[in-house]
Amino acid sequence: MRFGIQISSFREFPPMDEFLGFVKEAEELGLDPITLADAVSTSRLHCRDIYVMLGLMARETRRAQLGTSVTNFETRHLMTTVNAIGSVDDVAEGRVMIGFGSGDTPLYSVGLTSTPLRRMREAMLATRSLLNGEPTRFGGAEITSNWKKPHLPIFLAADGPRTLELAGETADGVILGSGITPEVVAWAREHIAIGAERAGRDPADVELWLNAIVHIEEDGDAARESVRPRICTRANHNFRLALNAVPDAHKEEVQRFRDNYDEFNVGAGSPNAQHITDYLVDRFSVTGSPDECRERFREIAKLGAKTFVFAMSYTLELRRRIVRFVGEEILPELGG
Repeated sequence: MRFGIQISSFREFPPMDEFLGFVKEAEELGLDPITLADAVSTSRLHCRDIYVMLGLMARETRRAQLGTSVTNFETRHLMTTVNAIGSVDDVAEGRVMIGFGSGDTPLYSVGLTSTPLRRMREAMLATRSLLNGEPTRFGGAEITSNWKKPHLPIFLAADGPRTLELAGETADGVILGSGITPEVVAWAREHIAIGAERAGRDPADVELWLNAIVHIEEDGDAARESVRPRICTRANHNFRLALNAVPDAHKEEVQRFRDNYDEFNVGAGSPNAQHITDYLVDRFSVTGSPDECRERFREIAKLGAKTFVFAMSYTLELRRRIVRFVGEEILPELGG
């Protein structure tokens, strides 16, 4: 199993050399892929531009796959996105993927809404055509591209049943944000297969990346308290429309979280965290002491996914500690 990282917003921009040093260290430790999240930066501008950063990362790395996990279809025109990712792939010499998502809190907080399913399908198909250098229609216009990137994989981040089915139908891979419990992963695979079979594809050809948050402290209980604010936007995105794959025993607590969610108060000190229960911590994260997390990684490796890509806490130093733990303690046992 590959273990990779998803780098999202910071409380403050880290110095450029420190950030690139972190990326280089992650690659040297064996973390792969190394991805940047675009969507979470939109409303707060807590991230540098992902394509500028990916270009710099491409020059500083040699082996790791790079890309977006994820960007969205609303804050950048698709032509701009395809041109940017194609340019990064030229610098990285074929090591790039692109991951899209529907968008959530960052869009809602600036007056936009997540991408409707029909438009998402149109955009996914248009992205493939543009990367292949084929003319296509998007947004009612004929558009063309000079790129020839048929090797560049297109992923869709998916949580709900219809988006999972769309991913099975149109994407090279799925970034699964629905959770990392065996029951949730099985549920998601069923919906990916529905979409793949609808398009005449083999579900096995749709690569599955598990996606969660990782937070490790010597005191496992303290780790669980620390991670709760980090889980808020992820849980909200999953349950905005429905309580997908939530066992009956936990539906009341999940609904309470949604009923009390404040869209405009997210981040490290968010009061939303008081409604993040242990069930939500376990569903969306690997959190605890080193021994507790080591055991959880072993369980995840048994789920049969090729890749586990994880987000982390807010500061660069905490992320560095987690990356070192995974690289030095987990990859020697479970990587490959």
